[in-house]
Amino acid sequence: MLSLRILTAALGIPLVFAVTYLGGIFFAVLVMVVAVAALREWLALTAKIFGEKHRFIGYISMLLVLLSAYYGNGAFLLLALIVSLLSVIFSMVFYYPNVNLGAVVFSYFGGIFIGSSLLTILLLRNSDQFGFWGIVAMLAVIWATDSGAYFTGRAWGKKKLAPQISPKKTWTGFYGGLVSAGITGILFSPLLPVTPFTGFTTALFISLAGQLGDLGESVIKRVAGVKDSGKLLPGHGGMLDRIDSLLLAAPVVYIFLSWFIID
Repeated sequence: MLSLRILTAALGIPLVFAVTYLGGIFFAVLVMVVAVAALREWLALTAKIFGEKHRFIGYISMLLVLLSAYYGNGAFLLLALIVSLLSVIFSMVFYYPNVNLGAVVFSYFGGIFIGSSLLTILLLRNSDQFGFWGIVAMLAVIWATDSGAYFTGRAWGKKKLAPQISPKKTWTGFYGGLVSAGITGILFSPLLPVTPFTGFTTALFISLAGQLGDLGESVIKRVAGVKDSGKLLPGHGGMLDRIDSLLLAAPVVYIFLSWFIID
């Protein structure tokens, strides 16, 4: 299993970096593929929890939000949200009296959440100040958080962070992840228009959001009664399992950096 995990990472990471470097339509297609795969797994979890998927609500909501990145204005984003809300109302009326409100809301939330999160990644990649190295730095901080949390938690972790959600996570691992992330943020700061202090602070925000996102997905999987969100990535589980930290970290870092360096 470990060898399969390493092989998948060895093939996938260079590909992701290459497409990120190319940017433009290549990066947009990559984001779209990731979005569709992640939403597909989200809707599968929806079916396990509520018995229904309501696929079209999730896909309409996500695709409209992502399209707003292409048009690049707030008016289209508002229009996208209105149309997606109309799809929710249509679904409620069409399926009544057998409407499953939990499935409707969960599908809608999944589309908006995944779409909005990956939209911020597109905006970050297309910004002159953040760009390619910004995406690489953000991914490096997330990976450093995971590695730091794993090794420090395994070596010294005793007190559980959230035993009912993720029994293996510890408070020591949580702080170890923060430290690893902060150091990584400092190391990448010369490649970005930020000071080491801003790099360190931003990395802490990424780490905090990423660890929260990881726990959030764990809650959903526990409610659905599954270990992994899917089997798309051999040795790693599903797409959601790989990007759960990124989905929450990207919007947080975008908001944070918008205050300082992104025009």
